[in-house]
Amino acid sequence: MKQTELELAEIQNNYFVKHQARISPDWVLKIKRDNALKDLAFISRLNVQILFISRCHNISFNNVSSQSCEQITVTYCQLKSLNGIHQLSALNYLNLSFDKLNDLGPLQNMNFLETLNVDFNEISDLSPLSKLTKLKDLYIQNNMITNLYSIRNLCGLTTLFAGDNKISDLNGIQHLKNLKHLYLQNNKITDICPLQECRLLEYLLINDNKITDITPLQHNAQLKYMSIELNFIADFQVINQLQNFSRFRLENQQQPSPNQIQTSARMKTIFTVRSQLESIPQKRMLIQERLSSSIHKGELLINNITNAQLNLSNKLLQVFGTAEHTSQ
Repeated sequence: MKQTELELAEIQNNYFVKHQARISPDWVLKIKRDNALKDLAFISRLNVQILFISRCHNISFNNVSSQSCEQITVTYCQLKSLNGIHQLSALNYLNLSFDKLNDLGPLQNMNFLETLNVDFNEISDLSPLSKLTKLKDLYIQNNMITNLYSIRNLCGLTTLFAGDNKISDLNGIQHLKNLKHLYLQNNKITDICPLQECRLLEYLLINDNKITDITPLQHNAQLKYMSIELNFIADFQVINQLQNFSRFRLENQQQPSPNQIQTSARMKTIFTVRSQLESIPQKRMLIQERLSSSIHKGELLINNITNAQLNLSNKLLQVFGTAEHTSQ
């Protein structure tokens, strides 16, 4: 293949320390697994548009610049510093997940970014992102973040993954009015009132928190799916007011009365795992009981649902992992 026809290259398990090549446009470069590269300055001489680097330890952005590179992934590289990254002026996608970052300061003027992924790092301060107003998708899961106030001006966000942090305060999120996908699982949230201003929300994960009241969600008319298990919620009637709502998860909850969950043709799935339901709503629905072979009887007992209530004549009712199926 001629050099000018090259569109994709993978380089791995080598000991390259420098690159001298000049490559044609529309090029994807993948460098992974134990190369000796420590400096990305070589991409200044290439017309690389997409760069993927994985498991190359001690990599750095020092002395790097490019007006052609639009997407960069540097993951599992134990990356600790972003110094120099601001010179990549064409970037719109940046994935720095599974590294060792604790300072996002060098990103503060990269207001051309549209997607940023810093999942699984050591970040506690989001203030350097406050001016990145073109961001649409932000992934900050598994860090040490306690609040989202610093990103309140990122009004273009449609997707925010902020699960597995230490977030206790949602103040500021009410300004993110274009959010459609919001993941806040496994935090320390007690009050979800700010979410009522996020009127475009369609998918919401707030499981594994300390929430007792979900009535503020009555204003989120576009909600289609919600995961609320492992909280302390007693009143579920707000679900009946959500016209587009079709799926939710219910696990380890306080006991809701049967009339609190009124299903309809739009309600397609209710996941109930280790909850305290005493009866199944008798409208059109599909229930999926995720029961393992070792605990299926305990699950049904904890739910206080008798086999007589599992009306098998209802073709829309499917229960997976019943005693008859798993005891064989």
